[in-house]
Amino acid sequence: MKHSAKTKEELITGLQELQQKYQSLKKQYDKNIAFRKQADLNLQRSEERLRDISQTDWVWEVDEKGVYTYTSQTGIDMFGSSPDDIIGKAPFDFMPPEEKERIAPLFAEMMAQKAIIKDLENWNIKKDGELCCILTNGVPILDEQGNLEGYRGIDRDITKWKNAEAEIKRMNEELLISNAEKDKFFSIIAHDLRSPFNSFLGLTQIMAENLQDFTMEEIRKFTLTMRDSVSHLYRLLENLLQWSRMQQGMILFNPEVIPLCSIIMESLDIVAEPAQTKEIEITCTIPNNLEVLADVSVVQTIIRNLVSNAIKFTPRGGKVDIAAKVLPNHFIEIAVADTGIGMDREMLDKLFHLDGKVNREGTEGEASTGLGLILCKEFIEKQGGKLWVESEVGKGSVFYFTLPFAEGPEERNLGENEAYVVEPDDENGQLKVLIAEDDETSELIISIAVKMFGNEILLAKTCEEAVEISRNNPDIDLILMDVQMAGLDGYEATRQIREFNKNVIVVALTGFGLTGEREKAIQAGCNDYFAKPVNKYKLKAVRQKYFSK
Repeated sequence: MKHSAKTKEELITGLQELQQKYQSLKKQYDKNIAFRKQADLNLQRSEERLRDISQTDWVWEVDEKGVYTYTSQTGIDMFGSSPDDIIGKAPFDFMPPEEKERIAPLFAEMMAQKAIIKDLENWNIKKDGELCCILTNGVPILDEQGNLEGYRGIDRDITKWKNAEAEIKRMNEELLISNAEKDKFFSIIAHDLRSPFNSFLGLTQIMAENLQDFTMEEIRKFTLTMRDSVSHLYRLLENLLQWSRMQQGMILFNPEVIPLCSIIMESLDIVAEPAQTKEIEITCTIPNNLEVLADVSVVQTIIRNLVSNAIKFTPRGGKVDIAAKVLPNHFIEIAVADTGIGMDREMLDKLFHLDGKVNREGTEGEASTGLGLILCKEFIEKQGGKLWVESEVGKGSVFYFTLPFAEGPEERNLGENEAYVVEPDDENGQLKVLIAEDDETSELIISIAVKMFGNEILLAKTCEEAVEISRNNPDIDLILMDVQMAGLDGYEATRQIREFNKNVIVVALTGFGLTGEREKAIQAGCNDYFAKPVNKYKLKAVRQKYFSK
């Protein structure tokens, strides 16, 4: 019995040991199962990551010779229609020749050193012919002895990044150019504006303190010098304003079909005085019916600057000729030729650049900044044309520019060119003129200029007064209307005058002739528009245009 009891105890103990071993084995099994599940989950996630990467990036493998042995679908989408378009080929087969020459030595060196490929940028040609930039990363595949079997890696298309980088670089370069132009701009303001001011202030001080000591001839010379200083100052301010507005994108171009010859003749009246002073003959040989598609104010600015330059650098007694011809590409080529002092190659290379120092004096000491030519170039290019120059020292210069032709040459018979000579006209007129101007100095200057053809001059200090005078004097021939007076402006005054007088000629006057204001004046009912200062040559143009017999 004791033997049997002992055996029972042993069995119980053995059973307990077995239970313990079972629990231990079960825990180990459960742990292994959990580890296996985690491993499977990790594998699943890794496969998902690989699939995600392969959907956006190109996963590839090459052998020890650099030939593709595997490609993901992304590579096929980029460079072929099936794996056969890539497998068996080398990366260089998809590169432009110059890129192959650059990359091949780098790849050969990496393979020789069994080095990791890290962020290697290279350009490739996609199957649609477009260039794309690829960022390549790869690791070497080695056997047990460390021999190179190939490379495994990922390529990413970074074309958008590179294009954005190039755009940022371009914008930075434009910013540097813009800053340099602004530096030049302020340099012009600091120097070229100060010089005429200094001359003007100095002469006025001398005349104020010692006027009684000078002869009439000396006073005349002083006033002529003062006039030249202020004229240069005004032209410079006008160009600076136009240039700054263009840089800010504030100039709106309103191209329309315009008669080239008449627009040029109007512009030449403004520069006729310096030409007359230097005894320079200006001729215009352009057909009357030749039309261009351009902005009126812009064309006049171009002509004024080019002809002013020609006069400035042409000796006394010389000639300036303006001509035009139709080109086969539906453009018109306008040429402004002079018999001036010309330019050498070094000066020609600096033209049309703000950072080029070309502000030499004219043949009689006239000041020059070069800004007008830069303005002309930008204006012309904005209208689809181009500007260039031919010149030789001692033989003069010819400035050429093109503008769009209003209609095809085959659609119009232009007829023969007729030569127009710009010269002063002393014919007296008998006109009744109303001057609407609130500035006393401007009113005085305009009144003196009007006397050459006006036998009766009426004055108005406000636009309201101008409207009332016009109502009480229906026989007024011409109204010179300042559009920027306080209160009721000149545009509204013109509208009110047109309600009871449709025939009177109204010319709008403003401080600066800005693009868009001419159209605004015409819409208000004005017949014409020009910028101050008013002189006899501008008024002569008005008289010839509206009152010639």
